[in-house]
Amino acid sequence: MYYTYLSVFLVAFVNGLITLSLPLYAINEGISLLSLGSLLAARGAGTLLANIPAGFVIERFGERKLVQLSKTAVSASCLGYLFFNSFVGLIVITFLLGMGMGCIALARHTLISAKVCPQQRGRALSKLSSIQRAGYFLGPIIGGSVTELYSHHAAFLLAGGLMCIGLISYSFGLLSDHPKQNSRSLISFIQWMPSYIKGNVKSLVPSIFFVMSLRMIRSSWQLLLPLWANHMGLNGTQIGVVFGVFAAMDILLLYLGGYITDHFGRKWVAIPCVVILSACVLSMPYCLNYNSLILLAVFAGVANGLGAGIIMTLGLDLAPTDNRSIFLAAWRSMSDLSTAASPLVISSLAGAFALSTAMLFSGGVGLMGGLVMLVGKSETIHFTLEPAKEA
Repeated sequence: MYYTYLSVFLVAFVNGLITLSLPLYAINEGISLLSLGSLLAARGAGTLLANIPAGFVIERFGERKLVQLSKTAVSASCLGYLFFNSFVGLIVITFLLGMGMGCIALARHTLISAKVCPQQRGRALSKLSSIQRAGYFLGPIIGGSVTELYSHHAAFLLAGGLMCIGLISYSFGLLSDHPKQNSRSLISFIQWMPSYIKGNVKSLVPSIFFVMSLRMIRSSWQLLLPLWANHMGLNGTQIGVVFGVFAAMDILLLYLGGYITDHFGRKWVAIPCVVILSACVLSMPYCLNYNSLILLAVFAGVANGLGAGIIMTLGLDLAPTDNRSIFLAAWRSMSDLSTAASPLVISSLAGAFALSTAMLFSGGVGLMGGLVMLVGKSETIHFTLEPAKEA
């Protein structure tokens, strides 16, 4: 089991390192804000397009083979940044990176859905998230320091090497595939899905809107924070520390968020998470020095920690027992659509107007998501599915 924990930690470490290093590397190469948005959107697009095929792969072959292949792809992508500096090359590599990261997350999501009961999912996801957040905490700090001391290429080389170690440690792990259910063909699933959505529309539609708004505000934070810090004149190490403070506060609130989720309900963490995070993005233009940005990262980390795993938890609550992997793939696709589109929208607004305009837009969308969750969403901790009619 320790090998599995090490594997999860290394994936999160690499994810945090890339989140910081990629936009700074692109800016250093002279890429415009609009092109930067396209580059970051390629990562989300890779995740989005890989979800449904990955769901069918899990149903037929299990999580283990998918994760091994995905980690190989992520490692190759990180090392690919050493050899390609053209914009088209960076787009292709980042797309492959997004596919690999998305497949890894889906496999983990599916396994938890099959093996953890609804009343324990919040805490189970919190424990897993604590390991992920530890990696995400250290990734930007060490990545920023490596970039400052050596180069961006050195940071990407470190990421690729660590992902190779993660692949080896996962191969020794004790993670087993979930028991297979009777799975449908792709055509049968497409015919079945509208009937399922129609039967559960009152829970699904508000949930989807909330998830997409939360994804947007999180993506906006990850994109706008390094851009605003760079605009303020902070160096790579300082920006890495800001990311690290955000991740540290995130870790401290993980178990509390899981406890509240399981004992009081999903809405008790979902609404504070999206509202506070939106307020932090809206407040970013008023941060004019390093200390104020650190303080903002503290509040944003608290909000994100409270809502750690809430998207996964809602998906697990709503997932049917049959075709679980494919449904969760579709669920992730809807949320990843927001992740893929957000960098394009935010960078376009920033390029056409100003960074503050992009912050105002994304913060407003996040607040709308909180409102929908408050007035339009029923609690799902004891949610009972309405079975879909067979097509």
